[in-house]
Amino acid sequence: MRKLILILTILLAPLLMAAQPFSVTVGSIADMQALGAAPGLTYTSAIVTDAQGAGDTFSWISGSLPCNSVSGGGDGGTTFCGYVGSTSASGYRTDGYWKRIYSGALHSDWYGAIGDATLSGTWSGTDNTSALTRWLAAVEDLFIDAGFYLETGGLTLTLTGQKIDGAGSDRAKIVTNDTSGCLLSFAAGGYALSTYQNFGLSGDGGTAQGADALCIPSNVTFTYSVSFNNISIYGLSGIGVLDASTQSFSTYFNNIDVNLNSDSSDAFQVHGGPGYVISNSYVHPIGPTAAAYNVTGGTVRLNSDNSIDGTIGSSTCLKVGSSSSFPSVYVRNTNFEGCGIGVDVEGGAVHLLSGTTITAPSTG
Repeated sequence: MRKLILILTILLAPLLMAAQPFSVTVGSIADMQALGAAPGLTYTSAIVTDAQGAGDTFSWISGSLPCNSVSGGGDGGTTFCGYVGSTSASGYRTDGYWKRIYSGALHSDWYGAIGDATLSGTWSGTDNTSALTRWLAAVEDLFIDAGFYLETGGLTLTLTGQKIDGAGSDRAKIVTNDTSGCLLSFAAGGYALSTYQNFGLSGDGGTAQGADALCIPSNVTFTYSVSFNNISIYGLSGIGVLDASTQSFSTYFNNIDVNLNSDSSDAFQVHGGPGYVISNSYVHPIGPTAAAYNVTGGTVRLNSDNSIDGTIGSSTCLKVGSSSSFPSVYVRNTNFEGCGIGVDVEGGAVHLLSGTTITAPSTG
């Protein structure tokens, strides 16, 4: 009987091994995608150790996600289609896909973004436009890993209810050499309960670099409170924050550091909305024909501990209204220093409340 059991064990061993699921550690996402090319082995999980894999475990999920045999599929960060052979040139498996096991926010590095940009006159490094576009399209909270991420052509936010967090306004930056357009813009639609914080938007410091930093167009509606916190804007010669949105609730800007490189671009330009609150923000020296805050519509509150250092020529700290627009601006605990014009009221009303200091002439 023992001899029979031994013989059966030897004979059945290959079949048992073939049916046995395997886990493996690989060095890259591409290595994981090629696991299906190994004959006679069925891998059901893999640990990927490179920056994109982040040491996470991926599980093989049969069926469900449609993987095109030619172009593949997946979102490029949490789901990946397997290769038929050892490379993508062999085509993609259509019987399942690899899924990252994770909790919490989706990291930019998971989508293949590489924060290796360096500045020497202009930014150079890996072009992350495609990777960051895939990352921004994800329908979950996002996290910008530490690094300087070069993009070209601008990025667009499309989803509501998200939180985009980062490793810090000086450590996690999206950078560009673009001379026009907007570095980070909102797509048309309604947004609510979203928070964007702890990252930077930077240009190369050239005066011809006319890209705006953060743009909220007129076809965007904030249907509930949206917050921007601890964001640095450096080295661009376009507008720092351009907000023309329609708001049903307040939009909050807190601890925004704006340092532009332009003679004529405003740090904040606000065109509408009933509740726009700016607190704890600092505007570095602005150009001779620029304004730190240019308000042409809506209601704006410069709420507390804002500081402006407009030491260049005839710059304006606060410009309000026009012949056809009549916004309301409330200023509290804000220092207007060094501007050629402190407050220029062309239309509307300015309410100077407690703790406000103006060290330049005012007009209007």
